[in-house]
Amino acid sequence: MALGRLVVRISHSSLGGTGSNTWHFRADGDFSASFGLAEDIALDIKAFYAACGTLFPDTGTWSFDGLVLGVGPDEGQTYSIANWTQPGSAAGGVLPPQTCIVVGWRTPSGGRSGRGRTFLGPLTTNAVEANGTIETTKLGVVRAAATALVAQSEDYVGAALGVFSPQDVVLRDFTSAVVHDKFAYLGSRRD
Repeated sequence: MALGRLVVRISHSSLGGTGSNTWHFRADGDFSASFGLAEDIALDIKAFYAACGTLFPDTGTWSFDGLVLGVGPDEGQTYSIANWTQPGSAAGGVLPPQTCIVVGWRTPSGGRSGRGRTFLGPLTTNAVEANGTIETTKLGVVRAAATALVAQSEDYVGAALGVFSPQDVVLRDFTSAVVHDKFAYLGSRRD
C-alpha cells in the first residue's frame, strides 16, 4: 500500500506569508503505481476548495504545486502530477487571518489519532452572522463540500483520503465530516 501527502498552499496578503493544508491518501500497490489515483484525489481536493470559494476573498488563492510526497514506509519518495490554483470568489472585507472554519474529519477508529482537521481561511466578512457564528448559508456550503469529498473518497477503487497517524504509521479512511457553527483558530504550539 502507498501512503502519500499533498500540500495545498494558502496565499493572501492578510497572512503575512503563506499557510497550508495537508492532505493524506492511501492507494493500493506501490508508491509509483498510485500516480493516477493521486491526480484524481488532487482534483477532488481542488473541487472542495472551489465549492467553498464564496467564503474566500477573491484576492486569495489555494494552490497545489503538483508534488506528491511519500509518508510512512514511502517517506522520501516523490513524484509530480498536474498542479492547480483555485482562487477565492468573494469580494469585500476580510476577517482576521486566524479566524477559520474548521472541518473535522472522522474515521472508523483510532480515537484522537483517527480525527483530522482542515482549517479554512482567510475568510471574508460575509462568512459571519451578527451574533458571531458562521453565516448559515456559508456553513451549509462547507458542510456540503466536506460531505461530497468524503463520498468521493469512498468511491475511489483502491484508494482513499484519510487521517495519517505518524505514531501508528497508518492511514484511517475518512468516513464523515463535522463542521461546528463556530469559528476556530490554530494557535502556535509555542504559545
